[in-house]
Amino acid sequence: MGNPVSLSELQRSSLKTGVATLLSALIVLGSLAFSAYRLHGLDEQLKVKKSQYDELDGQIHQKEAQLQAINKVLFLAGSSGSQSAQETTQALHTLLDNNPSLAMIVPRVYFHISTEDQRQKAKPLADALIAAGFSVPGIENVGSKAPNETQFRYFERTDQVEKDRSHIRDVLSGLNVRAKEVYISPAQISTRMRPRHFELWFGPDF
Repeated sequence: MGNPVSLSELQRSSLKTGVATLLSALIVLGSLAFSAYRLHGLDEQLKVKKSQYDELDGQIHQKEAQLQAINKVLFLAGSSGSQSAQETTQALHTLLDNNPSLAMIVPRVYFHISTEDQRQKAKPLADALIAAGFSVPGIENVGSKAPNETQFRYFERTDQVEKDRSHIRDVLSGLNVRAKEVYISPAQISTRMRPRHFELWFGPDF
C-alpha cells in the first residue's frame, strides 16, 4: 500500500487547484473586458463614420438639387427656338471643353425635332429627363434632317453609358415614347463626342 496522503498535502493541492482556477477565471474576465473595450471603441468609430456618411449624403443631395436647377435653367434657355438651342449647346460645349471632368458627371440628352409643333410635346419628356438627373440643353428644329422614325442615339459602349441608356429608356417608356436605339460609332462622325452624350431625334411618328 502507498503512503497515506497527509492533510497538509491535501490542503496544498486544493490551494494550487483553487489558485489555478482563479487565474483561469481572471484570464477569462480580462479577455472579456478587453473585448468589451474593443467593441466600445468600434462602436464609437461606427458612430463617427455614420455621422460622416450622413453629412456626405446631405452634401450629395444638395449637389443633385443644384444640378437639377442648373439643368432646368439650361433647358429654359435653349427651348424657346432653334437659335437659342444652338447658342445654349455651344455654351455648354465650351463649358465642358474647359472642364472635362464635368462631362463624366453630367449626362446630356440633345433634342432634335422635325417640326415646330413637336416643341411643346417634347417639353414634358425633357422635364422628366431633367428630374431623372439628365441635362437637356434645349430643343433644336432640324427640319428635313430628322429621320422618318424617332431615334435615340448613343455614341459609346461603356458600363456607365449602359446605365444611362437604361434610365433614358425608363423615362421614354413612362411617357409612351417609342424610339429606335441607334449606336453611332466614332468612325461614323467627324467630331469627337464627349462622354455621356445622347441625342433624341424626333420623326413624324412622335
